Amino acid sequence: MRLGDTIERAVGSLEDELGPDIRALQSILAIGLAVGGDLARMLDSLAGSIDQRLEAHSAAAASTAGAKLSGRMVATLPLLCVPLLPATRAPLFDPVGIALLMGGMTLAWGGLKWMSRLVPAPDRSDDGAATVADVAASAIRGGAGLHTALNAIAEHPPVGVEEPLRRAARLVRFGVSWGRALQRSSDASLAGLGRTLVQSESKGLPVTPSLGAYAAARRADRARELDAAIKRAPVLMIVPLVTCVLPAFVLLGLGPFIRGLGAG
Repeated sequence: MRLGDTIERAVGSLEDELGPDIRALQSILAIGLAVGGDLARMLDSLAGSIDQRLEAHSAAAASTAGAKLSGRMVATLPLLCVPLLPATRAPLFDPVGIALLMGGMTLAWGGLKWMSRLVPAPDRSDDGAATVADVAASAIRGGAGLHTALNAIAEHPPVGVEEPLRRAARLVRFGVSWGRALQRSSDASLAGLGRTLVQSESKGLPVTPSLGAYAAARRADRARELDAAIKRAPVLMIVPLVTCVLPAFVLLGLGPFIRGLGAG
């Protein structure tokens, strides 16, 4: 900033530290600098929303970590047979022994990677429409208007809704209200946000609670989808268990044992 850059662009240099949330911060700063208002309240409201989302992300990450750990433990069990192979007294470095060893380790490693990929990873980035609703609600709490807030957000659109939000902004320039413009969006989440705004306007309801409720509902839907995927992962793990892990047990455990009995 001392070199003459704008506040918004200077804050953009923090993208490595703040990740996708940097765009929401830039929008809030743009709104505060454009229309004034209680910028501190806007920032506090936005920070509180981000903190709540990150807490939910941490809880989801803990759930996925437990599922991944269980899968890895099962997938690596065949490898525990490798240190015990000398006790079978079977030849380990003849062609058959090397084939059993390499085949078993390859299957065990493949099962490990397969099971790890079946467990979904929680996305740190926020739902695009939820971010739009949150930033707009934070700006309104600080004294800005909805139209001004959404115009500023369109200049720094959240990840995933950049183009649909810009198309809606172009419609607004031709005289369409933001609610109607978003309602016509090709993005289902932004269209839902537009319906929320239109309903609030038609019924004369305060828009800030509606925006907050919509953002919470979008995040709750994502959380339910992630929870369902985590619960589905152990069922899907049956496939790599049968096709990779169990054959690895046969090759690394049962195969050398039978060869040892034959050699004896």
